[in-house]
Amino acid sequence: MAVTFSGLAAINTETLGINFEAYRDEDRIVCVVSTGALQDIQPSNASDTAEEQFLANRFAFQAIAEKLIKAGKDVEGFLYIGSQHVAA
Repeated sequence: MAVTFSGLAAINTETLGINFEAYRDEDRIVCVVSTGALQDIQPSNASDTAEEQFLANRFAFQAIAEKLIKAGKDVEGFLYIGSQHVAA
């Protein structure tokens, strides 16, 4: 199973977190990062914008997403990344 990332990311207007795009083989998965996860991954940057927090930690979020996708934690094309995944 190959997990790849398109590089596309955008603010989620409903949650104010970040969505980014992953693919498991040919299946598209929208990774939804909570504002809590954005702030918890690097607490010293908690006052930065969501976009700045994500960009500073993009590779860490992609690693978390890859681990969760390979474990089958996505549901109907979505993967939710919360504070509990950052601390794990």
